[in-house]
Amino acid sequence: MAEASKSSRISSENGSTENQPALLLGRYYIDANAPIPQLDSPSARAFSVEDRRDIGRNLFALICTPELPPRLDVMDTLKGEHITGLLPLVEWGTVFWPPLGIKIMVVVYEYPMGGNVVDPDTEDTTRLAEYDIPRRIVEPLATAIAELSARGITHHSIRPDNVYFLDEECQKLVLGECVTGPPGFDQTALVEPMHRATSSPGGRGPGTTSDDLYALGVTIFIVVTGHSSLETHSDTDIIYQKFEQGSYASICGNMETHSSLTEVFRGLLCDDPDEQWDLEKLDIWINGRQQPPIKNISPHRAKEPFLFNGYEHTNPKALAYAFSRNVRDAIRSIKDDEFQRWLRHSVGETEMADAINNLLEVASYNKGTTQGRDDYLVFRTVLVLDSTGPLRFKDFSCYPNGFGTAIAVDLLRKGNAKAGIEVILLELFTYWIKAQPSARHISPELKIVFNQSRNFLKSKQLGYGIDRCLYKLNPGLPCQSSLISSECVISIEDLLPALDNVSANIDSKLIPIDRHIAAFIATRFDEDIQPHLRALASTKQQTSIVGMMSLLAFMQYKLHPEPLLGLAGWVGGLLGPVIDSYYSVTTRRKLERDIPKLVRKGSLPDLFEFVDDADLRRQDWDDYNEAKERYAEAHSEAVKIEDRLKEQLAEAETAGERVTAIISVLGTMVIVTMIFIGHYL
Repeated sequence: MAEASKSSRISSENGSTENQPALLLGRYYIDANAPIPQLDSPSARAFSVEDRRDIGRNLFALICTPELPPRLDVMDTLKGEHITGLLPLVEWGTVFWPPLGIKIMVVVYEYPMGGNVVDPDTEDTTRLAEYDIPRRIVEPLATAIAELSARGITHHSIRPDNVYFLDEECQKLVLGECVTGPPGFDQTALVEPMHRATSSPGGRGPGTTSDDLYALGVTIFIVVTGHSSLETHSDTDIIYQKFEQGSYASICGNMETHSSLTEVFRGLLCDDPDEQWDLEKLDIWINGRQQPPIKNISPHRAKEPFLFNGYEHTNPKALAYAFSRNVRDAIRSIKDDEFQRWLRHSVGETEMADAINNLLEVASYNKGTTQGRDDYLVFRTVLVLDSTGPLRFKDFSCYPNGFGTAIAVDLLRKGNAKAGIEVILLELFTYWIKAQPSARHISPELKIVFNQSRNFLKSKQLGYGIDRCLYKLNPGLPCQSSLISSECVISIEDLLPALDNVSANIDSKLIPIDRHIAAFIATRFDEDIQPHLRALASTKQQTSIVGMMSLLAFMQYKLHPEPLLGLAGWVGGLLGPVIDSYYSVTTRRKLERDIPKLVRKGSLPDLFEFVDDADLRRQDWDDYNEAKERYAEAHSEAVKIEDRLKEQLAEAETAGERVTAIISVLGTMVIVTMIFIGHYL
């Protein structure tokens, strides 16, 4: 089958109803009545799939969570690819999903016939001798990581319950899906490097190949040994233990393993980025060659612990994590002399203590400003204590390349992203970038993205603000407008058809463009729409409606030559103020008479051209001005006549003459008025 375009893939059939399978691209039946819980991801449920062109093919589909932005770019890259060690992604798109009554994103994968590698049901078939582990387990998964890395992709969803046997004989091991939500969103602190684990799940970003190798090390350890001593611990406890003891000691504990396996665990779980194994070193190990051993170097520990919120902290990074989670208590500790004494004498970090002391002095001189705020001071202090950790401000934390997904998760799940917005407006990202070690490469594009986001947030115009940031930073996020939220609109080509689809069931008094749709169009429509948005934002009702109609007409002209009968009817019903803006009654009546005919054509460009025709506007204006001039002339003449009649009345001596004069004046006024009405109408 030729590859379908992104738009057609997203605009799949919606004819399925409850108790009927959803149909993707006219080919894949997804049975809502046949869940496969053993293949669920934490954020996506699995269901049975039937390929109409290949009935015997074993497939399943993952149903994405509506409020999480999927990795659309990764879907595009991996679709149809057969990569060793990776579960094949067959197809993706949107379907009408009966259980929810809305369209939703789905991803179709090949069915892993051997089940999950850590599933108790497969335990007997997956027992391996230790000498088999490098080739049977490590090599295929490492190959998948390498192939993804070569495509500029990280998996960032490697964990024990996301590794499967593709075949019934349990010979082909593969990594599971990595596209149904933000990268790293479903990862626990156990499989994330300690610095990445301290970020909010939505803000971890794509991560690096080193992060994937770390997760691979944890996964291999659990597959080989059956468990880790940390599996039953909370994420918070895991993070603290890793900070205090180091990853290798925390995860592997005192468990005895074969010396060759100890070597790979030490290499992959090393917390020093300069010492951690890369793909090349891992390949050397797989091929049985020796490498210089990595020593189990424990994190530097303070001579005495610093007690904060019930935990005894023995290193600054652990304390930074604790401070970021409780700003109110953190500020008291930061201002306490005991904190700086601990840094200087117990930790031996005089430079850190000096930097924090400087921050305190600046804050005291700048009370009432941003630099004097407690939350700002905690942010800067945390950055001093742990410069390689995520950007952490109030309850918001992310790595800068995960900012977009962090904002999306906060907005769509929590209902607001106030702290994230402040990060941009206060330019806190610049401090994070400056604090990074010189060895860490910061993409220049990252600074551009943040500066652009700041400009969006500072603008009060329609099509800007946090909504513009939301769509700019999350290319795979569907339009969140309440008007079309049930349509799962991701591609700009699908926006007008979606509005057309919902037109019959929407309040016809609503305008078809709200703030979300305006921002969505501004982000994903590759044309200059600023004049349309300015008109749409006008306080004058008729100008706003003309702006709305002109934008939709422009989009149909560029994207959809086919008729949009429902949307045309919706827009046509809103044109009252535009029609009333014409001076001529004759013109208004003509528009009211002919608009229904144009609506039935379903052409917004034709409707707009007819209603807001420049020549018609000019002629209406000219006729109006001409009528005003005639009225002014007639009125002037009437005044002259009235003045003359007043003179006659003054001279008249009899009552009859006065009556005649009055009647003459009144008659003249009636005639003048009729002349004016005749000319105007």
